[in-house]
Amino acid sequence: MDVDGAYAFYKLAWKTKPTAHLNTQSANHENHNCFGIPSFRLLNHTIILSVWCGQRCRRCCAGYSGEEIITGVPYYVVSGIWGAGGGGLAIGREIDRKCPEIVVQRRFDRDRGNPVIFSNADDKDDVVRVSSDVKIEFVGPRDRLCLTSTVWKVQDVEESTGKRWVELGGAEGGPSCDTKESWFKIVKAAGPMYNFKYCPSVCDSSTTTCNEINRAQDIDGQTRLALTDGSGSAWPWIFIKADEANKRIRQVVHA
Repeated sequence: MDVDGAYAFYKLAWKTKPTAHLNTQSANHENHNCFGIPSFRLLNHTIILSVWCGQRCRRCCAGYSGEEIITGVPYYVVSGIWGAGGGGLAIGREIDRKCPEIVVQRRFDRDRGNPVIFSNADDKDDVVRVSSDVKIEFVGPRDRLCLTSTVWKVQDVEESTGKRWVELGGAEGGPSCDTKESWFKIVKAAGPMYNFKYCPSVCDSSTTTCNEINRAQDIDGQTRLALTDGSGSAWPWIFIKADEANKRIRQVVHA
């Protein structure tokens, strides 16, 4: 199922809302809860549909549970399309290059990959907000083959493919022109899903280019994140909070 097909599926599911399988969960508007989420089972898939709650959360990003995304808290970034959509994002490596590491997607939807934490350009705000500059960093154990940072960044254009991939080794400093390759935006998509976008606004003196971020296969056959060329739709993702009971941090493997 492609991205546009998935969006149409969500819209159809919301309109039909079969009562035989409807299980509405009560909304908890405390403790950073951003919206109530009714869920129901349709065609053997659990569909999660979101409803915004109040004015204070209008621009917040929310996780799978409906709670606001908080900076410094680990979350899995998992495909918003289940089944053939693949699993979560993780640390990977190119076959012929040890460093820097890269952002890959796990093949299987039950594999959530490695958790990430978010940091805001505005360090006085601990809530991650839609279309604001955020830095993304993998956390947890990793092998010692590469000692660069696990902060995401956009690499230069790859000559062989013409693509700009998302890799690791990004700058760990605050917002500036020197760190602009490491700042991303999270954009609201259908239901509880979000897209990633590279459109940094942390460097006022430079011309800002904006690109959505989609999945693409590299020459090694790995599914990675890459900037789009203006065609197609960005891939949708959901955020699942990584608690201790369900944490599955994995070592770097060739995904």
